[in-house]
Amino acid sequence: MNVAPFIADIKYILPEIILTIAALVILIFSVLIKNKRALAYFSLASLGITLLYVSKTPVITTSLFSGMLVNDSFAAFFKIISIIIALAVILISLEYKEISPNYRGEFYCFILLATTAIMFMGAASNLLMIYLGVEFLSLISYIIAAYWRGNVKSSESGLKYFLIGTACSITMLYGISLLYGLTGSLDLEQINAILYGNTSQPAAISIIILTILIGLGFKIAMVPVHFWCPDVYEGAPTPVTAFFSVGPKIAGFAVLLRFLLTGSIFFYEHWAHLLGILAIITMVVGNLTALSQTNIKRLLAYSSIAHAGYALIGLVIGTHIGQVSLFVYLLTYTVMNLGAFAVVIAVSNKIKSDEIKDYAGLSLHSPYLAAALAVFLLSLAGIPPLAGFIGKFYIFSAAIEEGFITLAIAAVINSVIAAYYYFIVIKTMYLEKPQAKIEIKPAPSLNFALIIALILTLAIGIYPQPILDFVIHTSSIFIP
Repeated sequence: MNVAPFIADIKYILPEIILTIAALVILIFSVLIKNKRALAYFSLASLGITLLYVSKTPVITTSLFSGMLVNDSFAAFFKIISIIIALAVILISLEYKEISPNYRGEFYCFILLATTAIMFMGAASNLLMIYLGVEFLSLISYIIAAYWRGNVKSSESGLKYFLIGTACSITMLYGISLLYGLTGSLDLEQINAILYGNTSQPAAISIIILTILIGLGFKIAMVPVHFWCPDVYEGAPTPVTAFFSVGPKIAGFAVLLRFLLTGSIFFYEHWAHLLGILAIITMVVGNLTALSQTNIKRLLAYSSIAHAGYALIGLVIGTHIGQVSLFVYLLTYTVMNLGAFAVVIAVSNKIKSDEIKDYAGLSLHSPYLAAALAVFLLSLAGIPPLAGFIGKFYIFSAAIEEGFITLAIAAVINSVIAAYYYFIVIKTMYLEKPQAKIEIKPAPSLNFALIIALILTLAIGIYPQPILDFVIHTSSIFIP
């Protein structure tokens, strides 16, 4: 066996190796040193080095490790965005009081490992590698969902996440096994070549796509496999909720894009309508259910479900413009959602509550946090000139340009509905009287992450060209 190609390929997975080694170092030293903050700084440094390496590594078009992975610009995009998510989550978790200092080392370790899993999922071009990445991320997610030790809701969220995730994972594995039995291959390009023009077994192919879609739909909180989302978001520690709102969602869309755009031409011939219907249902269910929420984490959970529906439009379009619009949407959603959760952490650290009614009068005693949260919520609603408007503008205009008028109309109507519950929170902060005057001062690390998210939300909305250039440069995946 010639091992030289494998050794040559190792340099392309050095980012994942760096993060894995860093996670193991943190795990070992977490029991040896008392200053857990040093572990956080080590985590941030490891992520910074990894981000620098990814940005400097040239992309290639050939496959790695006998077709298991690729290092194209598509993979680089998801590696960069996953590292940025991890950096933000660690920054906003530094002063989160509900995570005991004794367990912070393990928490940073899990975040680095979860980031590694997302990076592998973005680069996977083999169904076996995709499944291993999904399971790796899932196992870590189950653990950190129940990381709030002693809290019944956190334990419940971890158990619920595990049970539903296991069921969806088994369903997805069944679809992968059927696909292997039908094609004799796990490589996405080979599967595409075998299935191209194959109309002899449409029922089997339909079952395969549906079962795999259930497994990946769970990751992005798509209806009908979304019902875990609100309870898990509410019960998990808020930094973990912030990670769940963007990390697994990004990974799910990465695999969906890779699988559906390079793995099955059949999907766009027969199943685009199904995914379009699911996109509309996901938007409607997420937004209508959010209207009655009184807990801000549950509200953002249903908002996350709705945003998955918006993002699915880019996948349904199936052309290069649809892919570009999806990338823009994922970027803008990541920035504004992490910013919103940074404010939620700052508030919950002080008042020990995530109830929306306890945000009453926040503008009087903490005008900076109230203004920041208002900006992020307005951006999530798609109000110009903020990042969320740019994301929605490109994905809605792409739908119209490619002839998906019904999808575009449904998305616009749902955006109007969403604006209502975002404005309820803003009204509570600015128009209702506080029960007590409590001044909230965010910790420096959290404040830094908050300011960066705020600047990006405003900058992308006012001048989106750099983001568009970056997305167009990285959106090089095969389009049927």
